[in-house]
Amino acid sequence: MITIKTKKINTLNQNTYDSFINSLDFNRLSCSCGHSGCLTKHAYYTRSIKADSDALVAISVLRVKCSHCGRTHAIVPCLIVPYSQISVIDQLNIINTHLSGKSMNSIMNEKCLIDENCIRRTIVRFKKFFKERLTAFSISLNQDITKLIESCFKHFSCQFMQIKCICNKYLSFTHIT
Repeated sequence: MITIKTKKINTLNQNTYDSFINSLDFNRLSCSCGHSGCLTKHAYYTRSIKADSDALVAISVLRVKCSHCGRTHAIVPCLIVPYSQISVIDQLNIINTHLSGKSMNSIMNEKCLIDENCIRRTIVRFKKFFKERLTAFSISLNQDITKLIESCFKHFSCQFMQIKCICNKYLSFTHIT
């Protein structure tokens, strides 16, 4: 997987994802094998995200293939957490609300698809996999989301709240979104 820093995506849907992909300079993307300029469009797969208030958003995610090592990688904006239907922003909101002791009702009212089970699973995953790691490296949840994501990639080589151990490369470069 290749996670790319984005300037800002207000609403995640197929149009904003396509604009994100079209803004990329594929010659500047590098594979996990270390080669650059070797990735070509390969295929798409459908990914569902609980981004809207009342409906799942299905996105066709681009997979690229490295001409050197033959590996394929999904290209995703940093808003997406691998193997999760809940965006990184919504997960951070759930965690901060939990840590402050506030009610989750406002989150559930705003995002109808995020129910008590989603909230409970997010909090359990945070406590089990990320709470101690963030504390050990003095990573604050109160910083800008981009800085939090960058810190997680720097120290853990994965997206914030990414649980499944897969190769995930973080790229940050200027592009239009």
